Amino acid sequence: MAVADDRVTHTTVVHGDVCRVELVGDIDMAVTEDLAGWLTTAIDTTGCRLLELDLSQTLFLDSTGITALLRVRQYADGRGVGFKCVDPAPFVRRIFDVTGVTPYLT
Repeated sequence: MAVADDRVTHTTVVHGDVCRVELVGDIDMAVTEDLAGWLTTAIDTTGCRLLELDLSQTLFLDSTGITALLRVRQYADGRGVGFKCVDPAPFVRRIFDVTGVTPYLT
């Protein structure tokens, strides 16, 4: 399933008990509510045991995006579903490292 708007698109692919959501675009305050909705829906409806968020095509991430990702991680934990961000673009990896969230999100 692919969904698009002006800022970000996402595609959800399920392989067995692993759900991978691929994002293309920037994560900022304009899209964090939608992002959290896409990810929690994937957790609730796909039967996955692990949700991977592919950030290889995400070139910008602000503090509201980090907060949204941490909340989704907490949501997944509460449902016994693993959550991790995979293949973050270099800028996103740097933001994770500088803010100290790398151990929680990767």
